[in-house]
Amino acid sequence: MAELGTDVTYNADQTPVFFEYLPKSTITTKGARTVWVRSSGKDKERLTCMLLGDSLGRKYVPYLVIKTKPSKVPSTRTENDKKRDGFGLQLWRKMKPLQARHDVVIFGNGNGWWNEKLTIDFLRFHFAARNDMTTPVLLLLDEFSGHWTDAVLACARDLNVELMRIRLRERWIVYLERPMEKHEAAMAAAESFKMIAPAREDVVEWVAQAWGELSADTIANGFKAVLQEGVEIEAS
Repeated sequence: MAELGTDVTYNADQTPVFFEYLPKSTITTKGARTVWVRSSGKDKERLTCMLLGDSLGRKYVPYLVIKTKPSKVPSTRTENDKKRDGFGLQLWRKMKPLQARHDVVIFGNGNGWWNEKLTIDFLRFHFAARNDMTTPVLLLLDEFSGHWTDAVLACARDLNVELMRIRLRERWIVYLERPMEKHEAAMAAAESFKMIAPAREDVVEWVAQAWGELSADTIANGFKAVLQEGVEIEAS
């Protein structure tokens, strides 16, 4: 940080958010050979969430990636990517107000995963309009291949963003997941039980709410280990 002339470190970390969290343990009759766990059948459905925080405890707008079926028409697919963040016109009418309501950015693609294009958009969204572009920014990223392509590195250089690899997972990711698990546990404990998978709108709301409830101390404390002397990080 001293070499770069900056006193703030940023960290971006992506995590899958599953629409349904199945319990890791349950109670059943002793000796039972088959143990049934109630499920809505969508335990594999998920979205990808990219979070950004800094060493001062500040949080920034989350990026969410939702799985959606791309158009089979090339011209329509190109238009959707360019004008509607990957969504078709009908679905975009739902996603656009959802973004504004929860202060998130939502993209759609065929597998719901992060990629090179999203990394570049993420960098531009958060760092292209800084008041002082001459002062470099230090950003920690994990080793996901989509973060380290030539196009991403070129974009980072243009924005005066110094990327560093880090192998540690930020603790505030765990805090984000807890409200989701508690919600599922509360549903399972209800007397009148009917398992219904949440809609995408519900999951977006839960993520935004959980992120908003994280304290500045929790965000800042996640940086303590990586800022200690001797922790291994690699510059891009």
